[in-house]
Amino acid sequence: MRRWAFLLLLAGLAWPARAATGVSVAYVDQLLAKTHKLPDKKVAHKIDGLELTERVSYARLARWKAMFPGPESQGALIKLADAAAFLSPAVNDIPDRPKPDREEQKQILMKALDYTVDTLHRLPNFTATRRTRSFEGQAPSPADKTIMGMILGPREADDTASANNGDDDFRRLTAVESWNQTVTYRDGAEVVENGQALTAEAPIGLASSGEFGPILNVVLSDAMQGKLLWDHWERGANGDFGVFSYTVPQEHSHYRVGRRGFLETEGHFPAYHGEIGIDPATGSILRISMDADFGPNSAAKVSSIQVEYGSVKIGGSSYICPLWSVVRYKSAAAVEESGTISITTHKTYATNVNDVVFTDYHLFRSESRILPVVDTSGNSGAPAATPVQAPTPEPK
Repeated sequence: MRRWAFLLLLAGLAWPARAATGVSVAYVDQLLAKTHKLPDKKVAHKIDGLELTERVSYARLARWKAMFPGPESQGALIKLADAAAFLSPAVNDIPDRPKPDREEQKQILMKALDYTVDTLHRLPNFTATRRTRSFEGQAPSPADKTIMGMILGPREADDTASANNGDDDFRRLTAVESWNQTVTYRDGAEVVENGQALTAEAPIGLASSGEFGPILNVVLSDAMQGKLLWDHWERGANGDFGVFSYTVPQEHSHYRVGRRGFLETEGHFPAYHGEIGIDPATGSILRISMDADFGPNSAAKVSSIQVEYGSVKIGGSSYICPLWSVVRYKSAAAVEESGTISITTHKTYATNVNDVVFTDYHLFRSESRILPVVDTSGNSGAPAATPVQAPTPEPK
C-alpha cells in the first residue's frame, strides 16, 4: 500500500521536461508544411518537442498561426517563438549586403532620432486592441527537489534542478490566461483606457507599457550615452533594415524594473543591452529589444522586452506602429517558510512571459452629443438640455 501511495505522489511532481531538439526556422517551416492535415493536438505535440536556435519574425509567426488556427497548436507556436525572441535572426533573414561606412551609419542614426522626436508625435489619435497571452514557468518546489533527491540522488537532483532553472530556460511554460485591453494614442501620448474599454481586467502579474513611443525615446537617448555599434543587416517585410547593438551602463539607465503598483517607490534602473532595427530610408524603428544586466546577488535574473513594429492602416493612411511584443521576467521564487514569505536560494525561480499582439487600429475622433441634464435645484419645469463633450472612438 505504501508503494502505491509513493508512486501516486511521484506522479504529481513537476518533473523536468525532456531535452528539446534544437531546430532552425527553416526546419519548422518544412515541418509545418508536412503536418497541416494533422489534428490540432498532434501538431501541438510535435511543436512542443522543439526549441528554436534562431529568432522568428512576426510576419513568419503570423503565417504559421494562420496555417494552424487550433488553440493548442497556436499556443505551442507562440511559446516556441517567445522562447527564441532574443536570439539572432534566422540565417535566411540576413541579406548578403556590405556593412555601411561610418558616415552612412551616422545618417541612419540621425534619421532615427528625427523619427522619435518628430514623426511619432505627428501620429493621428487612434485606438488599438492589446491582446495579451500570459505564461508561467513551473519551477520545482523545495519539497519536489527533496523527493527527486530520494530517487535520483542529491547530486543528480541538484544538477537537474539547476539545468532546468538556467537563464535561457523559457521553454517549460504553461498558459495562464489571456485578456484584451484598449489602448488609446492621443495627442502624442499612449493612454490605457479604463471602464468599458477594458474587455477583461488585466490581472496582477507581469506588465509592460510604452510600446507606442516612450520605449523608443528611452532606448535611443540612453544608447547615445553608452556604446552603440553597427551589427548587421536584416530582411524585413518591406525591405532590408539596419540593426545596431547597444549597451547602457547603470548610471545612464532609464529602464525601470519593479513590481506593479510599486514602480515609483521600489523600481530600480539596471544596466541593460539590446538591439535597435532602423529603416535606413525613413529612420522608422522596426524592432527594439531591452535586456537587463543584473548583478550576481540580485533576486531578479531576467527582465527583457522586444517589440516589432510594422505598417498599419489608420483612417486610410499607413503608419508604423507596434505589432508584437514579448516580455520576459525571471526572479528567485518567493516561498512560505515558517509562516512568512521569504526568498529562497537562487536555484528556484519564477518565470513569467507575456506575448502581446496589437490589432484593430482605428482612428479616434471626438464628437458632441446633446444629453439631458435633470434640474435638481427644486425649480419646476422641464429638464434642461446641456451640450456635453463625449469622446468616442470611431472606426475609419
